[in-house]
Amino acid sequence: MRCGILAELLARRGAQVTWWSSNFDHVTKSFRGAADQVLEVSPNLHIHLLPGRGYRSNVSLARIRDQRQVAAAFARRAEGEPRPDVIFSCLPTLEVTEEAVRFASTHRVPIVVDIRDLWPDAYASVVAAVLGPLVRLLIQGEARRARRVLRQATGLVAVSNAYLAWGLEKAGRTRGVHDGVFPLGYPKVEPSAAERAEATGLLERAGVDRGKTICCFVGALGRSYDLGPVITTARAVHECGDRQLQFVIAGDGERKPHWERAAAGLPNVVLTGWLSSAAIGVLMGWSAVALAAYAPGATQGLPNKVFEYLSAGLPILSSLPGETAHLLAQHGCGLSYRAGDAASFAAALEQLRLPERRREMGQNGSRCFEALFSTVGIYDALVCHIEDIAASWHPPSRR
Repeated sequence: MRCGILAELLARRGAQVTWWSSNFDHVTKSFRGAADQVLEVSPNLHIHLLPGRGYRSNVSLARIRDQRQVAAAFARRAEGEPRPDVIFSCLPTLEVTEEAVRFASTHRVPIVVDIRDLWPDAYASVVAAVLGPLVRLLIQGEARRARRVLRQATGLVAVSNAYLAWGLEKAGRTRGVHDGVFPLGYPKVEPSAAERAEATGLLERAGVDRGKTICCFVGALGRSYDLGPVITTARAVHECGDRQLQFVIAGDGERKPHWERAAAGLPNVVLTGWLSSAAIGVLMGWSAVALAAYAPGATQGLPNKVFEYLSAGLPILSSLPGETAHLLAQHGCGLSYRAGDAASFAAALEQLRLPERRREMGQNGSRCFEALFSTVGIYDALVCHIEDIAASWHPPSRR
């Protein structure tokens, strides 16, 4: 969503936007279309799909090969395009951003690197554990590449203060005029009546009961998340005879089969699979509590999930320490529990059983979202930041 919102806003302001993307969708593990095709979204916005071989697991050598293939394709094709006034490139992926930095240096173009994840630091231990000790050498090389990319960027922007501090430390410098923090935010889009009707039918067929007190989780079911405490609590609640709570897990990913097995036989746990944005909106509208169930050691600072839940006016139950825990406590819009600890999760959930407490926290969250995390303010500011960098870099005749 971040690049989509930014690209459309720049295009509406009159910029000619070329968006480079892999033809392989990381979330759905499917191909978007034929490689090397150009999609015209609007007269000012075109998407270039780069060939990727795809992969089944997020932690795999196949993913590394895919990203290197996409980066090589970008390096070849970018040389045949008009020179841009400014480049905006996201980290991850490191491979494409490295090629973008190399292109920017060769053609004297300013480049803004957007830090959306602490790559490769966030996944070093996971990758080493899954793929073996020899991969540690690869991780060390990735870390050196990240430092080089961040040092050479014209400006660094990030989704949180902690992420920007990480990037500046890797770059070996202090914050400058071209650096900034722009949270992910979340666009509030109301589905049409037809979309709501379709989503309602889909959720009801999946077993979601709007008459119950629903605790919802929405996200990709990868290694960053730990639904163990949620399912353990659901089992305890069911065994105690409580039939009012329902835990709805919406999403897909490589860990979905694991959680399906863990929840087998529990009537108060529903796994819906992947949902459209309209269905997510309907589900959150039916829900009483939103779950940000991250695994121990997760490095996310202020992830998109938090803003998504705040936009729906839901109290949040989160396992993330640091910036997310501070936000929930400061604005009174949620509670935190210890990651991986079912007893801690159950105790925090018990505090949200009172409707009055949930209502108060939900209202606090709505006010927090409108004041700080609406995409209108965030992305207007980010566009101005990018335009200022381009203007300061080029002579008036090229602005």
